[in-house]
Amino acid sequence: MVALSVLSTSAQCGFKGFISDMTIDLSVGLSWARCNKVFADQKLGFTAGLDFTKPITTFHGSPSTLYGLLGFQVVQKGGKITDNALDGRDMLSTHIAIPLHVGYRYSFSKCSLFVHAGPYVSFKAGEGEMNDRALKSLASTEFGLSGDIGIKFRRFQLSYGLDFGLTKVGTGIDGNDNLVNMKSNTGHVKLTWSFGKGR
Repeated sequence: MVALSVLSTSAQCGFKGFISDMTIDLSVGLSWARCNKVFADQKLGFTAGLDFTKPITTFHGSPSTLYGLLGFQVVQKGGKITDNALDGRDMLSTHIAIPLHVGYRYSFSKCSLFVHAGPYVSFKAGEGEMNDRALKSLASTEFGLSGDIGIKFRRFQLSYGLDFGLTKVGTGIDGNDNLVNMKSNTGHVKLTWSFGKGR
């Protein structure tokens, strides 16, 4: 019993120590999505999410911090049709993206600059505007690389980011009736509020 009590106490202390310097970031923003084919023009959408960030290491004598980030983001992927052979309706597909990033932050007296990047995986969670004529199917999962750069002032931060899809977000039919794989590229501007003791 004593050994179990000691192990339980150690585990609780270890968990509390792990989350003691963690920051939780709540974000909302605007996005613009496009595909490499068929839906190749930008379509305005939205993004919102929750990120967990934790310092990995600080550099001795320097205001620099290396940190890790795990996120859960609602993003919209798709675009507009620019091919005159197809009608002008748009396509948007809502995804839940999970980025796993490594970041760098440099702190000044009243603000800090940061950049973070890494892979992400996204899962289709819903469908918005759809062009049935040009859209053949949507993939349930998608993988890519993403990154953000921004500025933080106290608990607020403003960032600009890009997501580059490496696998297809779906398949479509182009103006020549060819079946093509579509990859999604998405940009976004986000306003974030942070709470917690980290960073």
